[in-house]
Amino acid sequence: MFDFTPLQSVLEIDPSYIALFAAMVFGMTQAVKNFGSWFETYALPLVFAFSLVLSTLIVLQMNTAVMILALTQIISAAASGLYGWGKKGDVNVDFSDYLDEK
Repeated sequence: MFDFTPLQSVLEIDPSYIALFAAMVFGMTQAVKNFGSWFETYALPLVFAFSLVLSTLIVLQMNTAVMILALTQIISAAASGLYGWGKKGDVNVDFSDYLDEK
């Protein structure tokens, strides 16, 4: 018979940790998509690869590496929000086709 004890321990992980890990994978995938069209085209396999690496670190109990990645994700999420507050420059929208004047 199969021993499902390890699987049971995985199912007992707090959902907030799963959300953090998902955000970490999402952040890493978004970061590498800017490197070129190949990364954008194969984003789903990249998500799987990043998830595999993170899962391996967790299962092998490499807590320091996981903590560094988690803290990096939290800091970068906060920093990207602050970065978005900056002025991006003036934007002029041309509605010439919709004006009543001719």
